[in-house]
Amino acid sequence: APGSKGYCDVVIDSTNVDVNFKITMVANIPSTSSVVDLRVTEYAINPTATPTKITYNENDEIEIPVVHNTENTVIRLYIEWDDDPDTQRMDNEADTNAAIDINSEALIEIVTNFTQVNQ
Repeated sequence: APGSKGYCDVVIDSTNVDVNFKITMVANIPSTSSVVDLRVTEYAINPTATPTKITYNENDEIEIPVVHNTENTVIRLYIEWDDDPDTQRMDNEADTNAAIDINSEALIEIVTNFTQVNQ
């Protein structure tokens, strides 16, 4: 529903990786999403009970260095269904139709690249 907030975690297990590397991520909403007003608003790296959130701007790159043999690196993406009349692209009717249509899909695309880092 408009105004809803949540998060998803991307977990990278590099326990058996012998080199340092960096992760580069970009989040965007594909044109095939029924809810074009989804936004990634913030992210946190290896979040705790009170995570340090970093503001995410649309199409920004998130870049995270990872040391080899690290068990888990967690990137938490905070998501919101934008309901601000000044920034939303869907009106109330489109919001309602997306919410009640059983075939609707709220999609977020996370493009992720891994690059080896010279040691």
